[in-house]
Amino acid sequence: MQTEMHHLQTLCIMAEVFRRGMREEVQLDAGAVGRVFPCLDELLLLHHDLFNSMRERRHSSAQPYGNRNYVVERIGDVLLQQFSEENAERMKQVYGDFCSHHTEAVTFFKELQQHNKRFQTFIKQQSNNYLVRRREIPECILLVTQRITKYPVLLERILQYTQGRSVCLSLLCCPLLLGSDKSNQIVITRPGQFFVGQVVVSYSSAIRDNIQQLQ
Repeated sequence: MQTEMHHLQTLCIMAEVFRRGMREEVQLDAGAVGRVFPCLDELLLLHHDLFNSMRERRHSSAQPYGNRNYVVERIGDVLLQQFSEENAERMKQVYGDFCSHHTEAVTFFKELQQHNKRFQTFIKQQSNNYLVRRREIPECILLVTQRITKYPVLLERILQYTQGRSVCLSLLCCPLLLGSDKSNQIVITRPGQFFVGQVVVSYSSAIRDNIQQLQ
């Protein structure tokens, strides 16, 4: 949940600090801003939903005698809802679009930085903004691009510490995490791997073994 919160914070920084500043202070048009931050609103909505579901599950798992004590006995259903069926298709589409524009977004950012003095001033000002934590726009874009590759690791950790594995194992077979040969954005490249744009992720042998047990 903590890493999901950090990811959501990165998206909020992109939207509320950088994108808003580019619109209001630099006065770039919507098309230019969209070239740097494609699909940002859709990403925010996706991860707000996931984070809220996780937070609700944590609150429902609170233990007596302390509001910071939690024992979460079940999380697989929350993840399964996020990474299967309609939500999985939406996530594939949004991340596929965002990742496929990664190079274009960073290149356009560099062009703005070289030729737009208002933009140069704005970026310098944000380097002292404590909310940004010294992150620049290219770093934020890269962090978002890499986020989709972190979920298989999350699931592996859950498997390691879960006794009743049926829901979690079912989750590992959902289309988003295994890839889909019906999508030109996220596809299986070889057993144990998939790619989103130019990002390739290898599953560990532990996850592959658990998937094979279901077949």
